[in-house]
Amino acid sequence: NNLVTNGYGELGNNTNFGSFKYSSDTPNSDIKGSFAYVNNTQAIRPLLYSDEYIEIDPEKSYDYSMYLKNIGNPQTNYYVGLGEYDVDKKLIGSSHQDYVKDTLTTLTQDLNDGDIEVHLDDISNFSADITTSKYKLGFIFWNYVDSQGYHYPELTYSRNVWDDLYTYDKVDKKTNTITLKEPWNHGTIPKGTKLSQSNSNAALNYSIIWGKNVSSEWTKYLTTIGGPDANENQPFSQFRSGAKYVKIMVWPNGNENDAGIQIAGIRFVESDKVEDITIDLEGYEPLRKVGNSSDYIDFINQRIVRNVGIYEFTGNEDWGCYKTHAENSKSVNCFVKKDSFSGLIGGKIIKSFSDMISTHFPFTKLGQNDCDYRDGNGIYGSGNNSADFMITTNKVQSLEEWRAYLKDEASKKTPVTIIYELERPIYEPIGLENIGTGVGTNDFTIESNISPSQVTLQYYRK
Repeated sequence: NNLVTNGYGELGNNTNFGSFKYSSDTPNSDIKGSFAYVNNTQAIRPLLYSDEYIEIDPEKSYDYSMYLKNIGNPQTNYYVGLGEYDVDKKLIGSSHQDYVKDTLTTLTQDLNDGDIEVHLDDISNFSADITTSKYKLGFIFWNYVDSQGYHYPELTYSRNVWDDLYTYDKVDKKTNTITLKEPWNHGTIPKGTKLSQSNSNAALNYSIIWGKNVSSEWTKYLTTIGGPDANENQPFSQFRSGAKYVKIMVWPNGNENDAGIQIAGIRFVESDKVEDITIDLEGYEPLRKVGNSSDYIDFINQRIVRNVGIYEFTGNEDWGCYKTHAENSKSVNCFVKKDSFSGLIGGKIIKSFSDMISTHFPFTKLGQNDCDYRDGNGIYGSGNNSADFMITTNKVQSLEEWRAYLKDEASKKTPVTIIYELERPIYEPIGLENIGTGVGTNDFTIESNISPSQVTLQYYRK
């Protein structure tokens, strides 16, 4: 889907790159050829373009990349990007869309050939002092109509632009008139025509590199241009107004002799970004983590892998209870026999009691003998799955009070809950589509009423 003909040198010649010489030197085996340019004359610094026009949709974004390699003077600065063309395949320069901000105004009289004075509605925001550059001392008229009869809106694109028409001291903001250096000779422009003060920035779209040296080793450059997400504060991240076609552009603009550059793997494709994809797991239990075990989504096999179990106590379990042996203890040990507990959780085998989370009781890694002499609130385990499950609490003083406490919490929808490691994973099939990704930045977010823990994004490359 590469829009650049012969961008990988696959034709074995310099087709589409007539200003360059074909070379078999490439950065990798996927690229079949490269294109080299050498200039031994300091005075000549030509703009180099590919031969074919690539049609674009300015509303879409495109991924643009290539490899560059310096084969000449390492001090040479290079500008590499795109030449942009309108529907009539006319090259669009920055002056065809740039203007001084907030200077939009209107002719109050016809401007005819031979006129020396321009009459305008309001020029209070015109830049006019000794520091004003010549390219700002002109007008861009918003009256351009292309060969298909389309009249471009104001502040977008116009080829009716002239600069260096007047000097800063001839801008009279009191009378809203500007006196030209020479009589007007560009044809009649009628009263009521909109215009702005002219301006100019970077001549072309230097989206790959802008005035930099290039390494003598193959180096890959890539960028994304256009689309609704283009950053308006970065001029080379969006297409210019009026753009309909582009060409690959290279400009060796240094003051040194022996400028030389080699390009390869030139790729210009419509971005394959996938936006606003939501995977909805509503209706499934949250993913949980305890100790070194965690649940996760297996996208390859389309399933949730459960390594963590959860149980909510109701008070109907087969509990036992006895006073702890701590001095002046006000606590009791409430326990469920391991065999009984395994039955409660549906045969899901607990890996160990050494790591566990509870909604109501802090967990402490102690053996059964240790908890016999504790005074306080906690869940205790021996570090394996052979011991009884035990909770020590001073919230109650007897087995009856303990059962009543558990039932009361369950009735209030705040049951005493434990989360524990499973000996073997449990699989839940789910239907999910793989998430395609594009070149550039891909943002992933998780929305949940459970705080995520150690979220890992695993991705697969072709």
